[in-house]
Amino acid sequence: MPAAGRKRAPVRLPSLAQPLPLPKIVERRLRSVTARALRVAWTGGILSFLCAAAGLLLLQTGADWLLNLSWTARLGLLAGDTLLAAWLLWRHGITPWRQRLTLEEAALRAEARWPDWSSSLISAVQLAKNPEGARPLVEAMLRNVAKRAKTTDFSAAIDDSHLRRLKIAALLPLLVAGAVGWWCMPRSLVLLERLALSNIPLPTDTVAVPISGDLAIAPGNTIELSAKAVGVLPRTGRVEITYPGRPTQAITVTAKPATPSIYSLDIPNVQQALTYRFDLNDGRTPEFNVTLLYGPVLESVVFEQSPPAYSELPRTQGTAANLSLLAGSKLHIAGRASQPLKSAWVELRGAGRPVVMQIGPDGKSLSTEFSVLKKELEGFSIVLENRQGMLSQDNTFYHVDVVPDKAPEATFASNQPEKATFVATAQPRLQFEVQDDFQVTQVFLCCETVESGVGAAEPTDPSKIKRVAMQVAQPSGRLIFDYEVRNPAALLPWKEGNTLNYWIEAVDNNDVTGPGIGKSAVHQWQVVSLETKKQELAEKLLKHAESIEDLSRTQQEIRDSVGALIKMEDAH
Repeated sequence: MPAAGRKRAPVRLPSLAQPLPLPKIVERRLRSVTARALRVAWTGGILSFLCAAAGLLLLQTGADWLLNLSWTARLGLLAGDTLLAAWLLWRHGITPWRQRLTLEEAALRAEARWPDWSSSLISAVQLAKNPEGARPLVEAMLRNVAKRAKTTDFSAAIDDSHLRRLKIAALLPLLVAGAVGWWCMPRSLVLLERLALSNIPLPTDTVAVPISGDLAIAPGNTIELSAKAVGVLPRTGRVEITYPGRPTQAITVTAKPATPSIYSLDIPNVQQALTYRFDLNDGRTPEFNVTLLYGPVLESVVFEQSPPAYSELPRTQGTAANLSLLAGSKLHIAGRASQPLKSAWVELRGAGRPVVMQIGPDGKSLSTEFSVLKKELEGFSIVLENRQGMLSQDNTFYHVDVVPDKAPEATFASNQPEKATFVATAQPRLQFEVQDDFQVTQVFLCCETVESGVGAAEPTDPSKIKRVAMQVAQPSGRLIFDYEVRNPAALLPWKEGNTLNYWIEAVDNNDVTGPGIGKSAVHQWQVVSLETKKQELAEKLLKHAESIEDLSRTQQEIRDSVGALIKMEDAH
């Protein structure tokens, strides 16, 4: 026993014997077995593919001819064909290659075919890889196997008798498909194009060409379904209409007199989605859909009024039931729709063009602002258009009451005579009041020379009007004037013998729809001579005196009547 702590020496194993080369003739013969097995498998796969392709071609073109398969259905068939071809490639192409015979498996196949080899062939393959026993004996065995292999074709170990049955099975549908295709030319070419997902119509005596196609409409609209017949024109056609959950109904249609090749059907007041197709002789259109699109709805809306700046009124929110706006105000509208919008606008009634609204980033919010200037505006409605081009229906009409800015009012004082006479040296005095709903900024004394004897009346010739600006210390909604016309001869056609009609004009601060100009009643001045004025005063004094004498006489008569009544009472 070795001492403790001493390392053990490694155990030396005997080296394996070096492999012997397998005779080339034996290797070639065995590899021919592997090659033949692959050829048989691949040939069987090709024959299976041809058989399946011919059969599927007949079945699918026949189904398309009878049923006028849709593009989607033909796409499904093509996908199925592709999957089948892929499976055949895997089953008869890739799998045999991955599982091809090794030399040992080929040797076993050959020995199963020729039992007289008595395991010598498989033994030769195995011993060549790992010689065991006496090397000279192994070499002698290999020479003996090589000698026998020269006279034996090992590839015959692979049976290919089943390929004959496959050839017949593939040849029959190929011949049938070729004969049918030649007999149906050129229709068969069209069917092949359709199987390749072409959208050409079926090759019929009458080709039904759709016109109306898929439709998207608003509920309640009338639709016209139409198709055109090319080739043989039938006397009547048929439209198959299907509503969801209801059986298909067939409706007979005739051609239009003006266009004998076009067949159409009108369906009024459509309230439900449907599908339809045309049958014209042996031609049939694909199936089309009629879908209902519901227009957008204004879910909420807010109105905000901005009065003109001159009014100094605050910005306020209005209600849909009461939109009373001062002329010149701006109306801001903000709302939200039920669907994403393509556009929106405000349709004005009574005055103005439509006002385009801005669409928000979310596609549903909308807003705009416009000025309300004309009193002819009766109101407006908001029209929405969604991204499919559908317009909103039964839009609410919002009534607008446009309140015009009133012109200022100028009123003479009660003691201001309608007619008055003055001498040329006099300075007439004016007492009047001016009022406005906002502010008066300018006041004018206006005069017009008229012929003597003409009464106070509205001016007739604007070019003869003389305007004298009166000082307005501070614009206000109410101004009271006690104004003396100093040096009238310098301001007015103030000279003896002239008759002047005069009035007051007041201008407000409306710089949007105005300014508003108000006028007082027309009064009259006469510039007379001193003698005429004295005579007028004398006549007035005489009239006053006569009035006083008449009053005194009346008072005396009253006293006498009262005294007589008292005496009569005393007598009783």
